[in-house]
Amino acid sequence: MKITAINNYNQYYRNKTEQRPLFLYQQINKPPSDTISFKRKKVITDLRQIPNITCACCGDETIPNPTIDKLFHDEMFYPANEAIDILKKAGYFKKKSMTKSEATAFQFCETYSKLYKGLYVKDIFEKDSIRELIRYYDAETRENIARIESMMTKVYKNSEHMVKVLEPYEHIMHKAQKEVFEFLKQESQKTPEKNFTEILNNPRVKEDNLKKLEEKQALIFSDMENIASEMSPQSYKTVLRHIRKAKIIFDKPNSKISNKRQLVITMFKDLEADIPENDIMLKILSKVYELPSSRNDANSFIIKYADNNPNEIADKLLRGAAATIEHVKPRNRKNDNGKNDISNYIVLCGNCNSERNQIPYSEFIKFHPDMPQNIQKYLDRVIKFINKGILIGYDKYPQQIRRAVEDESDKKINLIFNTLNIIEAEKNRNSKKRCSEDL
Repeated sequence: MKITAINNYNQYYRNKTEQRPLFLYQQINKPPSDTISFKRKKVITDLRQIPNITCACCGDETIPNPTIDKLFHDEMFYPANEAIDILKKAGYFKKKSMTKSEATAFQFCETYSKLYKGLYVKDIFEKDSIRELIRYYDAETRENIARIESMMTKVYKNSEHMVKVLEPYEHIMHKAQKEVFEFLKQESQKTPEKNFTEILNNPRVKEDNLKKLEEKQALIFSDMENIASEMSPQSYKTVLRHIRKAKIIFDKPNSKISNKRQLVITMFKDLEADIPENDIMLKILSKVYELPSSRNDANSFIIKYADNNPNEIADKLLRGAAATIEHVKPRNRKNDNGKNDISNYIVLCGNCNSERNQIPYSEFIKFHPDMPQNIQKYLDRVIKFINKGILIGYDKYPQQIRRAVEDESDKKINLIFNTLNIIEAEKNRNSKKRCSEDL
């Protein structure tokens, strides 16, 4: 197996450049404890844990974050004893080149990795007993233990293994991520020993995807210019000036701007109030939203994440479909913060949640015309689990969320909850309690 992305510690042994930080179980708004069990009768207290719950925006099926986390924990990382053996065989811990402190740290890590054979690095080194033992060492040795621990988590599995692990979840991936995964599968068949980073970081792959991405951006900007030509001369000049600014933003390869697309969208949204030709401006905004991003375009995904480590790339393939809590009225909207409770919660996939940002639903649905019916589909699923007595604490939720969505969309989205049956829900809950008492 290849070993990549080792941190500074291996510079004691080899002259390697420092790689990107370790992927550390990225979690989109990590949920609290979300299930309660009456013996073997499980109930749900978190909307994201409803089986096959769909995104209220795009309507696609979501996957719970804990499912993704468990997949990575169980399949993407080596058990600690295997990871340290691989590093040792690769020549990273030679006694002649180690200081006394480094040797002590290595012996500690190796001993407890073997003692807890089969457990993963995180599971061992987060044990209270292990942390307590580490505290007895001097500062230098503690630092070396931490570095070896980090190295052990950076022993990445090859693309052949990663493809097998991710394949059962391919159907849940969004379109762009699915395209990237298909590409990774094809390349893995040719070079199964390579990892995802090595495949995407191929100069030919990066060059090809960058060219295609730039062509897509250029075509959209050209369409925007054509649409703007229908405006008055003054408005036309203003829009062209903003298009030139947008091109400059995208043309800066080393820019510190983290989300260029969002900056461009905000720039044109702010311009909307200054342009009297509302209908034409709406068409331009619609085009702006078509600009490729790593969420909706495979070429953009590859360019953005090619340098990331293999586990981060795999995480990005799945995390866009993760079930996340969205605040219907945004929590950080200036002078109008939404509540942080279930009356303001709705489930969106990670991609739609990121895209929505603080845009009012009344505006957002212009670019997501299927959203009204998808929210209804989502609510129907929620009501089904309330009625079954499985979803606990949400009896008032359908009415509350109807009001919240109606307000945020300026009454453009009207939800129906006439299938809600609280009597049936209470009956089913009582039945579950009686079953638990009989067990």
